[in-house]
Amino acid sequence: MTKTRVNHFACLIMLTASTTTAFAQARPQHLTEQPSAQQTGVRPSEMGSYHNVRYSYSVEYPKRLLVPQGEPDNHDGQRFEAKDGTFKMTVWGHFNVFFLHGGNEEKLASECQEEQKEPALVVSYRFAKGSVCAFSGVKDSTIIYQKIIFLDDTFKTLRLEYPAKQKQLLDPVVNQIIKSFP
Repeated sequence: MTKTRVNHFACLIMLTASTTTAFAQARPQHLTEQPSAQQTGVRPSEMGSYHNVRYSYSVEYPKRLLVPQGEPDNHDGQRFEAKDGTFKMTVWGHFNVFFLHGGNEEKLASECQEEQKEPALVVSYRFAKGSVCAFSGVKDSTIIYQKIIFLDDTFKTLRLEYPAKQKQLLDPVVNQIIKSFP
């Protein structure tokens, strides 16, 4: 190699190294802590599990994305949020305190219909079969998905809320959460 080529090659290596170092140092601190919903990078293997003893249900959640907010005093569930607040997951259980009469499907249908009456929610998907009902829709550019299971006179509910603009990014994680809920 000629001396000129060696000098150009050495300059190229130094330029690449200094650019890489500058980009690494310029990376905002919040990206090295906990990822927001926009920077998920969540792998299926990075799922944690929450188990509710009182109502006997479990759900998986992405540990790097959602942070448990603590159970309320009555221990009926748990709320999880992304650090930036854009992705939320809430799970809870409650007994059939309204003593809805009829078969399980009628009780579940009644509960599901009540939940869909949320103001400004435009429901685009509904599912009901046996002891499970689910619906999703958009409210103020936020996707809301809710799944309710009625078993042994107990309602168990999963609710997810996330920005519609992040649907494609979050769908794989959302689907894994949904599949893990009873």
